[in-house]
Amino acid sequence: MGCDNELSVSTTYISGATVQEPSTIDINPHASAEFTSVALAIKNSLALVEHRKDGSTQIVNTFSKHTNRINCVKWVQTEPTKIITGSCDCTSIIWSCTSPSVLDFTPWSILRGHTCSVIAVDALFKDKLYAVTTSADSLIKIWHINEKGDNSCVQTIDLNSALCLSLRIFLLPTIDTPIIVYALSDNKLYVCGEVLNNLYELNFSELLTLTGHEGWIRGIDVVSFDDKLMLATCSQDTYIRLWAIEKWKENLNTEEVQIKKQGFTVSDTKWTVTLEAVLGGHDNWIYGVNWHLSMLNGRNRLKLLSASFDKTLIVWEPENHQEGVWVEKVRVGEVGGGGLGFYGAKLTNGGNTIIANGHLGTLHIWNYNEESDNWIPGVPCGGHFADVVDLAWEPKGQFLLSTSLDQTTRIHAPWIRDNLPITWNEIARPQIHGYDMSCLAMVSRYGYVSGAEEKVIRTFEAPHNFIENFHSICKISNEKGTDDYSKIPEGASVPSLGLSNKAVYSNEQPESQNENNAQYPDHYFVPTKLNEPPTEETLKQNTLWPEQHKLYGHGYEVFALAATKDGKLVASACKATNQQHAAIIIWDTKSWVQVQSLEAHNLTVTRLSFSPDDLCLLSVSRDRRWTVFRRESKETEFSLDAKTDNSNGIHSRIIWCCAWTHDSNFFGTCSRDGKIVVWSRSDEANQSWKSFKAVTPFLTLENESVTAIAFAPIQTNNTYLLSAGLESGYVHIYSLKLSPNLAEWTLSLKLDNNLAHNGAVRRLAFRPVAGFAGCKDSDDKKFQLASASNDNIVKIFNIGVQ
Repeated sequence: MGCDNELSVSTTYISGATVQEPSTIDINPHASAEFTSVALAIKNSLALVEHRKDGSTQIVNTFSKHTNRINCVKWVQTEPTKIITGSCDCTSIIWSCTSPSVLDFTPWSILRGHTCSVIAVDALFKDKLYAVTTSADSLIKIWHINEKGDNSCVQTIDLNSALCLSLRIFLLPTIDTPIIVYALSDNKLYVCGEVLNNLYELNFSELLTLTGHEGWIRGIDVVSFDDKLMLATCSQDTYIRLWAIEKWKENLNTEEVQIKKQGFTVSDTKWTVTLEAVLGGHDNWIYGVNWHLSMLNGRNRLKLLSASFDKTLIVWEPENHQEGVWVEKVRVGEVGGGGLGFYGAKLTNGGNTIIANGHLGTLHIWNYNEESDNWIPGVPCGGHFADVVDLAWEPKGQFLLSTSLDQTTRIHAPWIRDNLPITWNEIARPQIHGYDMSCLAMVSRYGYVSGAEEKVIRTFEAPHNFIENFHSICKISNEKGTDDYSKIPEGASVPSLGLSNKAVYSNEQPESQNENNAQYPDHYFVPTKLNEPPTEETLKQNTLWPEQHKLYGHGYEVFALAATKDGKLVASACKATNQQHAAIIIWDTKSWVQVQSLEAHNLTVTRLSFSPDDLCLLSVSRDRRWTVFRRESKETEFSLDAKTDNSNGIHSRIIWCCAWTHDSNFFGTCSRDGKIVVWSRSDEANQSWKSFKAVTPFLTLENESVTAIAFAPIQTNNTYLLSAGLESGYVHIYSLKLSPNLAEWTLSLKLDNNLAHNGAVRRLAFRPVAGFAGCKDSDDKKFQLASASNDNIVKIFNIGVQ
């Protein structure tokens, strides 16, 4: 409808944590020479990660189809273009990649039949695709899938109320017959194979039971090695057991020590299972084992990687390559911190790279360095592990701050390296709190305020160590006014059982002399100089920002925050059921004292927004009304200037969000009823807001709830860009021509669940200046849009205007 903008979009950054369960990551068995592909689960989404040889690790794509949390992810054996997932929505999905070069996966076959959460899956190809799934309904289902993706459940194994915790399907060597191994909650391992039943049909039947573990078996892996299969199992009893499966051999030498063997017969071939070794080295539950087969001096070389909740990963190898004698060769992991260890790990890159998923959902990386003969921690990949509820750009747009129900606030910034592409990473975790976070606002380049499920607003200032590392990682030269760090803290630490980040100064005496921190050394700050994004261990312990002030005044949990562009004022609101508690408090950021209380709403204020000229404060509420407070100058107080009521309001449901245009001439509101309305001054001559009106037509999205909106920082081709986030997870970008009386809407981009989100969009924010962060030259035809969602994901989109 008359708009000239043609837009292009690409995703430059995806941040999210792996689901905190075993078996939620897997590595492409046919890794590229340039990068390793990792499939993982982020809440309801399947995500793909690239770990490149240049040291970067990035989530490159997310794919949406499941309607509940994904519990398990496996790359289909011998089929590098297919992945199988199992979910709490009672289904399993086989995803197919039509173009491996871009790793674009789509749902190919959906396996329906379980009545409870699917907790373990595996699949392989042999004449046809076999898939095995198990669920909390105490059933194991075996599926056949044809080349078109049509599936049928060919067999159901009833476990009689037992729970299957892990399983694998694999082919016996030389005869290529499929075998299933699964572990039950009775601590036993069961081997099943295809045998003829009375109807001369092939069905999987129990062949053998293996005992020995004294706790739940949480991980199983198998590898073909020298005409036999090596089976590894790990358990909550802290031990690993190695089993050899090979063809039956009669021992004619009676003088040799006879090892106890168990056998089974498949396809008229007799096989034996021998316990080769019991490995003890962990002192907590072991959740994952992974075999790795490589070549050394022309011979096959076998390694085993184990992941435990004792915060360590161990690489095991046969001593002097002798069978049956296994020793610990490498141990890596975390020291201190608040983590609880690892759920799983994989060896890749010829056995020289370890990729592990930690308790908090971060992908940890270790790379072997031949020169130092040591394992070096790499740049991790992770994000929030609960709903992301708010985000804000630094005023110059050089980093992004996000906060979540996971009780953390995180800083994301571009990592800039010579002659290498820019990649985004988490570079600091300023706040690790004891309450679920709800909102935040930037008040300066290195200062912000946050609110949580408590009545207190907390203010933070960046320490010297962060500023120094930020400059180094993002290649930012020293700025005017930041050369003297003598008066600001070096970092921050969290006292034991405390909620407030305590400032640490560079001239403080060593903490070993402090009795309290000697008792709790894990929580003490250690200055760290960085040229690359920090490891998870450093993020948790050494990137906190000191808390400056606590602001009291609200009667209930803080829900919304906003700051003026000049950073001199902050507005706050809390959860409320009456006008008194729905009051908006204005704070002076110089003295951090309350300067005004504004009453206008009857229920919780859901969003606050100052106009870019800092003269107006806009609020929207659960009471389906918006209010504008105005001041004549930046030195005067706000007074009620305009508000909607039953006679002039357009929204019929909760108003979720509001946003101003960059020129302060218009603002938008959006609500649960699917309406997006732009409002304008009705009398431009005297700039009066006493009379106001909606610019028509307004937009109505049928059967949708609009949960977030944001305007671009400048106009392009005399057109405003408006982004809208939906409860469905979609993001729409509209080109909008506005006058005081007329709005012309054009839907320029529509980002679906794969490109955008798989949960309600909670917050959208355009970078406050045009151009892409990390690029020296600004470009008024390029924008970056950040989005936060209930799917635990933060995304940054690069938008180009043609």
